[in-house]
Amino acid sequence: MELDLREGEKYRVLEVYCANPDCKCGGVRLCFFKEGNNVVAFEAYLRIKDFTLDPEFLPPEKAEEHRAVIDEFFRKLTDAQKRRVVCRYMLAKGIGDPTDYIDFSALEFGECLSYEAVFGEEDDEVLTIERGGKHYFFHDQYCFNPSCRCNSVILEVFMASSEEVQEPLFVIDLDFCGEYEIKERKCTEGEVDEFFNDAIRGNERLFSVLKKRYGRMKGLGKMIQKQRLGRSRHREKVGRNDPCPCGSGKKYKNCCWLKEIGVRKVEDAVPCQRSKVLN
Repeated sequence: MELDLREGEKYRVLEVYCANPDCKCGGVRLCFFKEGNNVVAFEAYLRIKDFTLDPEFLPPEKAEEHRAVIDEFFRKLTDAQKRRVVCRYMLAKGIGDPTDYIDFSALEFGECLSYEAVFGEEDDEVLTIERGGKHYFFHDQYCFNPSCRCNSVILEVFMASSEEVQEPLFVIDLDFCGEYEIKERKCTEGEVDEFFNDAIRGNERLFSVLKKRYGRMKGLGKMIQKQRLGRSRHREKVGRNDPCPCGSGKKYKNCCWLKEIGVRKVEDAVPCQRSKVLN
């Protein structure tokens, strides 16, 4: 969430969820960052049962010091965002799924999804680095087609800035063997290679987190595929060898039935499109 204060200051809010299923914390940790600074300005703890701040985590005198920021946060906290927070809390605990708050029905397998948009931000310290006195952060996107074995991540690299709209310094298609392909860049290829060798190659902790998130996104794809297959079985019966109702001239089994369940014939298989569709 982005916060604009009347004094012209801007803040962004990072949600941090507890993933311990045995913990009954009942809330989410909020980290407030002043724009252009990767150091946490202050933290608060939001209780999801009533969406109030825990006074033990943020004492009243500290809350008063940041009153303008807190008031702006609650002003912008909509009912839809509250539902998202609850769902992400449940998801982190292993008792929910993203379909509770995101409509995936219009998405096609082969497209890429932003991990942050689907699951919320986690392991944030791994996705931010300091290099040469400057702060950088990563945004990661993944193919959610469970049949695709791309074994890679679309990684956007940003330099921390006070600009309202930021474009990535560069974007790479990074496979988990440690090789990459440049998709976009605002700097030279040499600078991309130097950054990659300094900050990404050999960063085992980063790769561990990215692989875990890749697996989670593929798991989501399997769930969506299963849901679509279930819906297609409840529709009006169309024989697999009947003409497809869409009018394409193809048999149903070679057309919309495949699309509905997210399956492609081997000869029609194509690499994932590598385009962010949800952010």
